[in-house]
Amino acid sequence: MQGTGVGTITNKEGRFVFPQQLKEGDVLLFSFVGQQTLEYKVIAHAEDSLVIRMKIGYDLMGEIAVDEIYTKPLAHTSGGQKLKEFFNP
Repeated sequence: MQGTGVGTITNKEGRFVFPQQLKEGDVLLFSFVGQQTLEYKVIAHAEDSLVIRMKIGYDLMGEIAVDEIYTKPLAHTSGGQKLKEFFNP
């Protein structure tokens, strides 16, 4: 729950039980690797079950090269040379 150290995790089907009673106005944060964090504000008379649909977070991708060889200087030139020889024998 936002602003507290209280949280929980899901089982393999994505189901969870929150460890304390939720009240109107509480904000839940849902996060998963590769997904955008989602906020959900608890409403009055909320259902016991909740369906959350998360969106893919593209910020994990980094830099992408298309139709060209991506070259980034390596810290160690000898390691870079060995890596280059591995891919270009």
